[in-house]
Amino acid sequence: MIWMMWYDNSKTDLATKIAKASNYYTEKYEKQVSTVLANPADIDPDVSVSGVKIIADVQCQRNYLLVSDQERE
Repeated sequence: MIWMMWYDNSKTDLATKIAKASNYYTEKYEKQVSTVLANPADIDPDVSVSGVKIIADVQCQRNYLLVSDQERE
């Protein structure tokens, strides 16, 4: 399982940040992202991204995303 850390402190919404990280991950590893971990303070409960499970994790620092093509163990 590969987890990629993505830093984005821009003012864009979470869905856009996830899309950018997912596109990069797919280009680099040739796999589709299925799971994203983010700090709970960065997550808007109304945000959803098709095919991606967004998980709040207090161990993630603000403005960082952890993305993977597999479910969290």
